[in-house]
Amino acid sequence: MRLVLPSVSLVTESNPVKKIELVGRACYHSEDKITSDSALRFFDDLVSRQHFAMLEHATFVFEPVDVNGMFTDTIEETVEQCRACKYLNVTTNQIRPNKYLISGNLRAIMESGIEELIFALKEYDVLLAYKSYYLEHRLSKCFRVHSSLESIEGLSEYEIQIHGYMTFDIICDRGVSHELVRHRPASWGQESTRYCNYSKDKYGSELTFVVPSTYDDWSLEIRIEYMRELGRIEQMYLSMLFSGLSPQQARAILPNSLKTRILMTANYKEYEHFFNLRSRGLTGSPHPDMKVVADKMLEVYKEYAIKVK
Repeated sequence: MRLVLPSVSLVTESNPVKKIELVGRACYHSEDKITSDSALRFFDDLVSRQHFAMLEHATFVFEPVDVNGMFTDTIEETVEQCRACKYLNVTTNQIRPNKYLISGNLRAIMESGIEELIFALKEYDVLLAYKSYYLEHRLSKCFRVHSSLESIEGLSEYEIQIHGYMTFDIICDRGVSHELVRHRPASWGQESTRYCNYSKDKYGSELTFVVPSTYDDWSLEIRIEYMRELGRIEQMYLSMLFSGLSPQQARAILPNSLKTRILMTANYKEYEHFFNLRSRGLTGSPHPDMKVVADKMLEVYKEYAIKVK
């Protein structure tokens, strides 16, 4: 049995396919299989199995090439199509000459069926246009694609809030993760107790638990009994596996204290809402374990979030 504290880090991988692999492999704890050329194979495997959830962690911003030229009507039509899609974000900034910005994740873009976005994405990287019936079509002359906001000038604060995205890599307990995933506009990738077999060597052949934030406030008697109970749970879990049960069956004994790794991708607007609830407590007191994690995330957010240029 091992005890750890919660922790938070920022995912800085800029290559969309490599980022998808990084998040996807976290679910199965198979990061040891990442090589210099494994990302494309992993991506193709996800697509072939229609496991599109991990594709939500690759986000893109679309900027019109020229709203004053010959493509104005096409751009306006595309913008209206995007406004009708609840999984894509559209903003208008009258000060900037190309005024519109559109953003969303790879899954949302492909499932929207909005051809100008898909053709622009294909021009950015043909591998990302994973539906074969788009591969022989033309490229977009209306939009350029950005994987982040750094290369776009003249952004308003609102545009940054809507089109700026961050991905957090979070170590917490299962109880906290249940609260995290209630933030539905975000995208998630989480260590799977269905597939992770904690009796294996790469997990140290043991269970890992997160120390509760209020642990030091408990009485000595309660702390001792708590540790004994965790030890009994570990023994029961391992016994279930050794008897021939699968990890997805043995997980029935696992408690909220179990350590999990979960990755969260959202735009700045959603993170501000998240921090208001889980760190600042504007709607009521957050759970103390949740607040510890949210406070750590807020520190990173303040340091790395893009500011208005």
